[in-house]
Amino acid sequence: DYMLEDSKTNGLFLDDLIQPLLLKVIIEDLTIEKLLTKVRNFLLNEIVENLDSAQFNFINTHFLNALASQCFLNEYVYALSEEEVLKVGIVKKNVESKVEKIELREKLLIGILSCYMPAYELDNAEDVLLLGKQVGDSSFLDLLMLQIEEPLIELGIRGQIPATDEVPNRVSEKIKLQYEENPYPRWVNIHRYTSESFSSTIKKAFPHVNLNSFGEEQLAQVLVAGCGTGKHAIQTALRLEGSSITAIDLSLTSLAYAERKTRELEIENIRYQQVDILDLRKWNATFDIIECVGVLHHMEDPFYGWQLLTNLLNPCGFMLIGLYSKLARKAIKKVRDLIRDKGYSAAKTDIRRCRQEIISMKGDPINDICCQSPDFYALSSCRDLLFNFHEEYFTLLQIDGMLKELNLKFVGFEIRDSRIKKRYSEHFPEDLFADSLPNWHQYEQEYPDTFANMYQFWVKQDL
Repeated sequence: DYMLEDSKTNGLFLDDLIQPLLLKVIIEDLTIEKLLTKVRNFLLNEIVENLDSAQFNFINTHFLNALASQCFLNEYVYALSEEEVLKVGIVKKNVESKVEKIELREKLLIGILSCYMPAYELDNAEDVLLLGKQVGDSSFLDLLMLQIEEPLIELGIRGQIPATDEVPNRVSEKIKLQYEENPYPRWVNIHRYTSESFSSTIKKAFPHVNLNSFGEEQLAQVLVAGCGTGKHAIQTALRLEGSSITAIDLSLTSLAYAERKTRELEIENIRYQQVDILDLRKWNATFDIIECVGVLHHMEDPFYGWQLLTNLLNPCGFMLIGLYSKLARKAIKKVRDLIRDKGYSAAKTDIRRCRQEIISMKGDPINDICCQSPDFYALSSCRDLLFNFHEEYFTLLQIDGMLKELNLKFVGFEIRDSRIKKRYSEHFPEDLFADSLPNWHQYEQEYPDTFANMYQFWVKQDL
């Protein structure tokens, strides 16, 4: 704990830079995570030990609120000891039984409690929110808005989203449950793209592509299948000028989060629905653009799901697909196998314990794979990365065969790294449009990390 008493370290945490980061960005750094875990434990001990004497003046409440916000954003993924659990229980009991007004003592109790559990789970959460609004402390109120008011808004939104009566498939039901418990991804801010027409966007990326009279006289009808917490759908809405977006997902919790964020950003061209991709066989609607990234590989029969989407694509339409690479995912599969062999479940306590075991495996490739992934640093994304109930993997030759069966034409990969494009063109100078999947398959064998996230590519109807 000497680090916490060191003036330089104290300066770091009171610094104007670190606190905004804690409020807005999930920290994806193991050294900082370990330090914040120690700081959290230290503050818990100090607050519990001084409950009766109320000697709290040395604690910076703004930093405590920022730390609580960070813990909420990463969904309490940090290591947690049994001693901490007991002390958090003491704090919770105090907050639920004794809070009648908000003064420094109450702010610190609620602040430290919110570093370990979401404040909306308090029995008296709405009373705490009401009292907090009367205090005039913007930092404390921001914490209550994040941890109580916004989740309560989402709870109200759930009942407003058109919902399906049942999920017809066992795998779909399990995946739905996973994302109800852990909506993914949790996000705060979003990159605002310059709005332009789809034709302009696709032509910039793939100048060779034939748009086949892709019509934009009317609103482009877009389907985002598997929209999760709405980040993808919102980015599409901001990027595509003149679009009407239908966004579907299995998880009502995720959809409520998405709808709240959409309202916050004052976006009016997205309509959310709870729908399983398997239910799309009942739909008569058609779409100019269909985007389905990171979804099909969690289905029991990804090809059938893709077929259902293709049936809804207009003859001149385009489709964006994201699928896991069998080659790039090899390393993650090893971690998943280890988790299965060790008997870890997808419960929050097990995910925390498993993370700590992986963190302790210094020098092991498994440690490198996980700790270098941004998804390792929040509970829902870690679950999605390592504990997902079901996932399938693909090769580019498999995808090439599937496209032929679906009568779809490969347009090209979404690749932001210009070095990959340059290296590919050096390997295959005759492939002017970089649209040969057999060539890309060959390239991937030499550079297996090329599609470490997933294959993400555009296709269109092969007319």
